[in-house]
Amino acid sequence: MRPAMLEQVGFFPRSARIIGAKIANIRAEQAVMLGECLGQEANAITQWNAIC
Repeated sequence: MRPAMLEQVGFFPRSARIIGAKIANIRAEQAVMLGECLGQEANAITQWNAIC
């Protein structure tokens, strides 16, 4: 194999892993934010129920 081909073969999987990791991090952050929002809504509902 030519060096350029080796470089391409080595480069693409690495960049794909980096992109995949970034996507996973973004999804994890969104899940945390969603969980916090749901938690706040649940707290508001329980407080509302307690008041009423």
